[in-house]
Amino acid sequence: MSVADPFRSLEVDSAETTRWVEAQNAYTLATLQPHVRPERGARLQELLSIDALGEPQLEGETLFFYRRAGSEEQGAYFVARGPAWAPDPEPVLRAEAFGERASIDYTYLSPGGRYVVFGVSQNGDERSTLRILDLSTRALLSDSITHAKWSRVSWLSDDTGFYYTRYPAEHDADFPHDDPARVDTYGSRVYRHRLGEPASADPLVFEAADPTDFPSVSVQADGEHLVLAVSRGWSANDLWLARRGPDDRPVEITPLIVGVEARSAAAVHGRDVLIVSNREAPRYRVLRTPLALGTPALADASTWQVLVPETDGVLNEWALQGDSLLLAYTEGLESSLRRVPLPAAPPEGGPLGPAASAVVDPPLVTSVEIPLPPGGELGELSTDRAGRHALFSFSGYRTPPVIMMLADGNEPNPVVRVTTDVDLEGFEYEVVQVPSADGTLVPLQLLYRRGMVRNSDNPTLLYGYGGFNVSLLPGFQRNLLYWLERGGVYAVANLRGGGELGEAWHRAGSRENKQRVFEDFEACIRYLRNSDISRPARIAITGGSNGGLLMGAMLTRVPEQVGAVVSYVGLYDMLRYHLFPPAEIWEPEYMSSESPEGFAVLSAYSPYHHVPEQVALPATLIETADHDSRVYWGHSTKFAARLQVSNTSGRPVLFYMEREQGHGAGRRLSDTVARYTRFYTFVEHALGMP
Repeated sequence: MSVADPFRSLEVDSAETTRWVEAQNAYTLATLQPHVRPERGARLQELLSIDALGEPQLEGETLFFYRRAGSEEQGAYFVARGPAWAPDPEPVLRAEAFGERASIDYTYLSPGGRYVVFGVSQNGDERSTLRILDLSTRALLSDSITHAKWSRVSWLSDDTGFYYTRYPAEHDADFPHDDPARVDTYGSRVYRHRLGEPASADPLVFEAADPTDFPSVSVQADGEHLVLAVSRGWSANDLWLARRGPDDRPVEITPLIVGVEARSAAAVHGRDVLIVSNREAPRYRVLRTPLALGTPALADASTWQVLVPETDGVLNEWALQGDSLLLAYTEGLESSLRRVPLPAAPPEGGPLGPAASAVVDPPLVTSVEIPLPPGGELGELSTDRAGRHALFSFSGYRTPPVIMMLADGNEPNPVVRVTTDVDLEGFEYEVVQVPSADGTLVPLQLLYRRGMVRNSDNPTLLYGYGGFNVSLLPGFQRNLLYWLERGGVYAVANLRGGGELGEAWHRAGSRENKQRVFEDFEACIRYLRNSDISRPARIAITGGSNGGLLMGAMLTRVPEQVGAVVSYVGLYDMLRYHLFPPAEIWEPEYMSSESPEGFAVLSAYSPYHHVPEQVALPATLIETADHDSRVYWGHSTKFAARLQVSNTSGRPVLFYMEREQGHGAGRRLSDTVARYTRFYTFVEHALGMP
């Protein structure tokens, strides 16, 4: 079958493409320049300079966290120590120490709180080099491990080393010498590193059979047992349990959940294994089974004891704290946190209680609600390995970020918080249910200035993603404060494909069901019109990455329903997406055109292939980044070119490539201000805002 691809030359890094990009960037800036207002950039600078918090980690008496204060370009990492938990005034780690455009991609604190492993990359490309900082001396160790993009690290209990993942390196036989596009892309494996030893001598301890899968090893709290995992796409993973053997290699490897289409996690607690899984429970439940290494009984799910049954909420975070479980749920887009005391294990050989196949009514254990502020999002939940303290972050559209600590009681205490003088109570927040084409109710979040009049004339910004089990919850967003102050309405569509309502909701918008995501988003656009909030000429839609694919679909399906589209780092050629590393890892989410079934599904909606010869488009801005190591920039160049030659509306179709930046990681404050100044300049002019 012949498939038209008239702009394929623009997906090649050539002199021709460079000239095209430079001309497009210059044209975009020249087009926007007459509409630039100094007060817009100044206000965005003020709002985006509100402090940011992130990545809190706790081990022993050491709290390690990220903070960007005021107009700092990238912020830094700080330490606070118990029992007072007052942060040290001086940071221990700054990205700028490794280069002007360096970024810290991940951090892992050691169990004793002495060391932190971190990944550093340049220009936002996430191709990390793993380094180690001694927090007691603030000295950088000589250890350096390359090809550690997206590395997953788990420390040994004595702080002497760790398990980590990396991609093939120069000294490996399968290093892809002849294909630079595949470097740091496929074949991630688990190694063990001892501090002070050369990385080239690190033993390989675990790997996946498929190079597109992601393996990991997690050291358990007892320091002796290991959980081995292999993630297969975004809907399934395999789990084994093992014991640390000679040279830290896993021994007595025993299957727990293997070959099942479910997401699961496990932890060793005493002589039991606790399992959190969506197997036969799309919103997850908690189970328990005796730790029986070397026996097939470990994987016999029919004998697993149900501790916490599936509920109406989605269980999305959990942590062990001593002899209790902390469970974080999303219920109706609201976060909740519960403590569940663990019942004593039955004597060896005794009855387990209700099996996984049994109906548990009433539940085996009861939970205690831990109070949280309303209308917000609970960040990653963790505990120190000793189980004395728990840690989580929290924020909401109207609640600035705060790091909370939970000790023995059920009242979380703020340790570090952000404040602002913006009147956040001047904004209203609500969630409505919008019927999609097949009648499915889709949650739509609405945020607007108090007193908004439904006169069909409110400028409205609608955001969507709808994929990869990603949940869009009401967390604090600084740039939105500008939009709300301008009288705009902000809307978030919680589409199928996301994780807000559990795995069934995710699968309902992936693979052959992908077009349901587009129908959901179209329904949300209609709601904004039919509810008298706005009208097509005053609606802008936006999304990035997988959300960029969504924007591309809207441009080819309902261009007349909106006044502006901003799409960034998106996928648009879905027939060739898998050819641009690392996109093969997304085949479980999208399917592949290499199979007849996948070709039929993808060709039915691939945005690049569905642009009509002539079409009246809304004002459109397609953005990408030259160092994006996730979504190849060639999607954006060829899609923008095809839109430009087909557009008959007279409204601009603009393209912009950010330089020395990636998919989003490592973006400096000045980069963020520049991007949102460009974004709002475009949107406000397109929607006719004064």
